[in-house]
Amino acid sequence: MPRSSKVFKKVRKCQASRCSKDNLKTSPIITNGNDTSTKKASASRRKIDSCQSLDDCGSDTQATSGFRLIDLKILSDIISSACVCADCGAKSLRLYDEENRIGIVCMLHLTCESCHSDTAFRTSASSNRIYEANMRLIYGMRCLGIGREGTRLFCGIMNMPQPSARYTTGNKTLLSALQEEVEENLKSSAKEAVKMNSELKTEADNTPDTDLCVSCDGTWMKRGHTSLYGVSSVISVDTGKILDVQVMSKYCYSCVLGKRAGEVEENKWQVEHKKVCCRNYSGSSGGMEPAAMKLMFHRSVEKYGVRYTKYLGDGDSSSFKTVLESEPYGPHCAIEKLECVGHVQKRMGGRLLKLKRELKGRKLEDGKLLGGPNRLTDKEIHSLQVYYGKAIRDNSGNLNNMQKAVWSIYFHKLSTDDKPVHNLCDISWCKFKQAERDGMNYSHKHSLPVAVLSAIKPTFRCLAEPDLLRKCVHGKTQNPNESYNSLIWKRCPKTTFVSTIIVEIAAYDACLVFNNGNLGRIKTLQRLGFHPGAFTYSILKDIDDKRVAAADITANKIEQQVNQRRQAKKRLLADEEEYAYGLH
Repeated sequence: MPRSSKVFKKVRKCQASRCSKDNLKTSPIITNGNDTSTKKASASRRKIDSCQSLDDCGSDTQATSGFRLIDLKILSDIISSACVCADCGAKSLRLYDEENRIGIVCMLHLTCESCHSDTAFRTSASSNRIYEANMRLIYGMRCLGIGREGTRLFCGIMNMPQPSARYTTGNKTLLSALQEEVEENLKSSAKEAVKMNSELKTEADNTPDTDLCVSCDGTWMKRGHTSLYGVSSVISVDTGKILDVQVMSKYCYSCVLGKRAGEVEENKWQVEHKKVCCRNYSGSSGGMEPAAMKLMFHRSVEKYGVRYTKYLGDGDSSSFKTVLESEPYGPHCAIEKLECVGHVQKRMGGRLLKLKRELKGRKLEDGKLLGGPNRLTDKEIHSLQVYYGKAIRDNSGNLNNMQKAVWSIYFHKLSTDDKPVHNLCDISWCKFKQAERDGMNYSHKHSLPVAVLSAIKPTFRCLAEPDLLRKCVHGKTQNPNESYNSLIWKRCPKTTFVSTIIVEIAAYDACLVFNNGNLGRIKTLQRLGFHPGAFTYSILKDIDDKRVAAADITANKIEQQVNQRRQAKKRLLADEEEYAYGLH
């Protein structure tokens, strides 16, 4: 029996695992022939590298700082066997844990059984009557999306004392520190966006540097129209950093308790409670995003000294209409609407699926149904949607080429061996043109029937309108907003009901990590009055470095594909404009 010609190659490991500390400091170099340009920096690298340098949080010695998990019995036995009393010199010291604990912070007593001398000390330092160990536990668990009950379970499994009974007070303290830090972070992000806008502007652009292009989106804790909480964000298109965040809530636990009292007592209580009420919205849940956007647009000049004059959002959102009607910058300042390429791309699939449902059971001009084998299947609809989005992204900045690329999809599917129509196709992806260039024959295998294409032509005509594509020339999406939304609900899972305070903590902590990476949390710890410590700094920095390295790999794979398509176009032009002696 002949030996198989198949060669089994060694499986290549994921490049993201190569994120060693030595390779994370600098971005490697691409060497393509004579090209020695540096790799394209990912969005994560651009954001994290642009952050202001932090104080040296790792200057303390790891051996004598920070917290350790230790069995108290082991420590007590070591002290009893190896230590002597400073007063009497007897080897009779005993370590006791006082029952009066404050969360996981204990009062330990070092007592001499001979002279009865006693030394008491807490297992954690405090700042402003807040014990560091308790606060770090609350903050760390919330970063993992775990609340009080989950923390109690953790302490139970670890045979530790229960968390602090004042858990809600700890959350309020944490929220106050996060609010202060996020406020400073957003001001810094706004200044950075203004600087970036000034550098990217053309000479013909006379608009002020403070007029920014932003991506706007909202998210809800629960799907449908019954969500009690919603979070909306405004992100700079140029820098990719969050410029403003607003949490909307129509629930307040204190208000629910207050309604149980009598009518007279409730009215008196409401007057005082209104100043600290967590509920800042009333109405349908779908109206949270428009209300939040209106609020953020109106305060942009006062808080950050900028105007959001270009609004990148999904087309079916009512937020833009609400903002436009409110005239946040006066009647003479127009706000331009831009479309998210991702949402526009989905229109192709959505409209074709709708058309397929509407024409279900109806025969076309060729006597066959719209769907079925070798016709408009769900797989074919998905392919058309992907090609449509690719046509928009590959031709950002050029409206004519974009419109031409969209129609090239239609005519490419219309082409057959008897009647090829590839005039609009690009050689970088069109196999017919590539075969024609190489002098080879090509057989059309992925064409659609004329009747099917006639049925979907109105959809192509609508989605190739210049008015729509003009709003997509920028080539940007709302992916940064979606990424931020996912960070929020990792810290505050949608499956668990929480108070407004927890949603705000999740939104603000996610904002810091989104803009500055995990090292942004160090300043929050400093605002709480704690020294972050060497372990905190090194671990958070390592997490950021791995995030940046993995993002760089993904970004450069995409950049490499773009360069390959660009080089293919250049080779085509070179073949068409080949120099011949005597022609010039």
